[in-house]
Amino acid sequence: MLPAQVASRFDSQGVVVSWMARETFIGLMLLLASVMPAVTALLQMRNSRLSRTRIPNPEHWYAEPRRLATVAYLEAHATVFAAALASFMCFVFWRVVAAHQVSAQAPVLDKQLFLLGLGVFVAFAVGWTVLRHQHFRRVA
Repeated sequence: MLPAQVASRFDSQGVVVSWMARETFIGLMLLLASVMPAVTALLQMRNSRLSRTRIPNPEHWYAEPRRLATVAYLEAHATVFAAALASFMCFVFWRVVAAHQVSAQAPVLDKQLFLLGLGVFVAFAVGWTVLRHQHFRRVA
């Protein structure tokens, strides 16, 4: 599916500017799509358990008896973000593979589709942040 040398970086027009070995590229993408989201989620979970997550009214939300529910919400929220990040990284990998399907020697990344995917991820991240902020802004 991928040639021995894979386009690994593209300029703003979708034209290849650097290449890497297929095995290195696949390994890197596997790491980015699995380890990066897992580490992100684990760090967020650790910080929420240590009351280090920046939320509105932390003294209220981390106080007993709300502490367990607060940590559970933040951990679930971290898991959702990690899943979205993994999905976005898989989308990037899919777009690079698709670029090579058109032309293995001169792949061109579909700029519009890539920007659409990036826009969806950024919109999700903004919504995710706003939702978390709004959840903790209310003092129950």
